Amino acid sequence: MPSDPSPCSLERSLFLLAFAQPGAIPTNVAAHVPNPNAVVQVLSILYGFPLDLTEEDLYSRFEARYNKAIEAEQEDPILLQLILEGFELSGDQSHFVSERERRRQAAESYCHCRGMNFLELELLSHELLARFETRWLRQPVVDFPDRSA
Repeated sequence: MPSDPSPCSLERSLFLLAFAQPGAIPTNVAAHVPNPNAVVQVLSILYGFPLDLTEEDLYSRFEARYNKAIEAEQEDPILLQLILEGFELSGDQSHFVSERERRRQAAESYCHCRGMNFLELELLSHELLARFETRWLRQPVVDFPDRSA
């Protein structure tokens, strides 16, 4: 039985799919890349956004969450993740877990009803999120609170 692909090989595959030159993706692979709008919608579901957002609208929403995470001056990666997922930090742990599960089930249902592979779309949605993060990091620095004081 073949072993599961390592996270590194999956990341490499996603990188190649995302940044390959036009025509460089073999036809049999390109046929399995879903509609880009489906990737945006799965990412929207997983992070608690409405489904009617365009990719640019979704980026703007994430940009606001990234800025909120910086302004919160949280150094705990778990708290930063909660902010990026759109949770209020005052909630209890069981709420976060149940809401993540609800979102995941909604995304799985969305894919199933449309005959799409959830795991593929989930991986591609995380790749899109990584591109959003890279885009956000490349922006000029704005006036954030001075942390050295």
